[in-house]
Amino acid sequence: LAFCCLMVPFAFSSALPLLFFGDESAYGFSVGMWLIFIIVSSATYLQYGLSDRYEYVFSNKGFSYSKQLDQPDWVNSMAQKVAYVACAFCVFAVIVIGPMALVGAGGSLLLAFGMTKKQTVYVDHRFSSTEQFLYAQFNRKRNVIALYHRFDMCDYGDTAHTIISRDQTRSRSYVFFNSDDDMAKVLDLLKQNTNIKIEEITDIKGFFDFDYYPKFVLDIDVIGEQYSVDEATSRRGEPAPVMSDS
Repeated sequence: LAFCCLMVPFAFSSALPLLFFGDESAYGFSVGMWLIFIIVSSATYLQYGLSDRYEYVFSNKGFSYSKQLDQPDWVNSMAQKVAYVACAFCVFAVIVIGPMALVGAGGSLLLAFGMTKKQTVYVDHRFSSTEQFLYAQFNRKRNVIALYHRFDMCDYGDTAHTIISRDQTRSRSYVFFNSDDDMAKVLDLLKQNTNIKIEEITDIKGFFDFDYYPKFVLDIDVIGEQYSVDEATSRRGEPAPVMSDS
């Protein structure tokens, strides 16, 4: 819907040079602007419009979870190259056509310029051993398990990336399955290797809200520490701070 809304003003603005000048050069400019717009829009979608990709690993030792944007590895570098070409074309259009070119090229130039900076693909990764499992819920209609667990989390604590924040926290991770059998296998694995309570929730709306979030999980303290990047590097391998249940 947003893409379609953008197409209307762009179609009008890119046709303005053709209306004013009416020659073949203006026609070529309009076609070129359409090509640039399509290419930049496609690259933008590949960078920001894709869904997330989830990967789960369960074993008798614990649980591993990762979430990231579902895009190929080449998308970032390709988007940068396309953005540089788009910027060069827009600047060239302004030189040849004049300020009127900014009517059609201004939006594409701004969009392309913003894409020249390499985008970091953020990966949310969590690992918890079976000793850190707290509670589990599942819903058969959606083939999903909500696993409540402790985990150790490290991330930058400031925008300048000079401080490392390390927290031992607790959270809820959703695990979606392709079939009933896959979910049943994981539920059996949890029953055999843990002593946590496993409960079925039939209310699908409340399942994804906080209606059934156990209070004892929220009551667990969160322990955190902060270090400089150099100090954090030197302390790699040290055990995480110990989290209490109160």
